[in-house]
Amino acid sequence: MARTKQTARKHAEKTVAGWVRAREVKTHDSTAPRRYRLRPGTAALREIKREQRRTKSIIPRANFRRVVKEVAQEHRNKVLMLPEAYAALQTAAEAHLVELFADAQMLAINSERETILRRDLVLVRIIRGELPRSSFIPPPPRENSTHGAE
Repeated sequence: MARTKQTARKHAEKTVAGWVRAREVKTHDSTAPRRYRLRPGTAALREIKREQRRTKSIIPRANFRRVVKEVAQEHRNKVLMLPEAYAALQTAAEAHLVELFADAQMLAINSERETILRRDLVLVRIIRGELPRSSFIPPPPRENSTHGAE
């Protein structure tokens, strides 16, 4: 015990002198720009606001067009569509997805979570009538076990 106290005392004397030297060396130049950290969530909110202001499509046009052609060819061999039709389909699909995720986010918040889970999306689609009730898989029951008590 006595030895650790003595070493701690010697170490404290060294660090006091070390701190003074460190402060003198690390002073900022008045010409150098001061870097600072953003508070947690600030950058995320900024990104959300920027995305909400955007009017561009969320899904890339070429990729969406490829998927639409693929799905259309499953029903008919040769399908010709105007570019306006692709744009209308894409706008409707993106609006549907945004509403779906907004509703799923509300369900997640209601169950005191920040993350959207698959069951939130399924439940939203069931409530809207897009899926039958049998497709919902309820979460597993929580175990209320007391640790060590048997």
